[in-house]
Amino acid sequence: WAAQTLSPMMQLGIAVLRAAVFVPLILSSSAPQLYPAEIARWVTWLSVFALGLSNGWLSTVCFMRAPKALPPGTSNAVAEQASSVLVVGLFLGVSGGCLVSYELGQTALHDYLGVCYGAA
Repeated sequence: WAAQTLSPMMQLGIAVLRAAVFVPLILSSSAPQLYPAEIARWVTWLSVFALGLSNGWLSTVCFMRAPKALPPGTSNAVAEQASSVLVVGLFLGVSGGCLVSYELGQTALHDYLGVCYGAA
């Protein structure tokens, strides 16, 4: 449905709107002094879940549209290669993000992780 009805500019708009809504929500829930720690914990969990769900949906739509965006007359082999490049890019992005977050957690942010201000 979405690959047929959403234009590339609409997809970009949805991605920007998603970031504008979820990033401040997650960052504000990381500071429990704004509201009780128990509520902040649930807001964080639900926000991250919704962000992941919308990110997966937008990525899937992008992956469906990308081979169709090639010029007319392009062979199927080129479309398969373009799809492979998308998958490799996704893999490198996810694994690179995991490695960077692990290294930050072990080095620069080690003293700050696991500290929940205001929680009993």
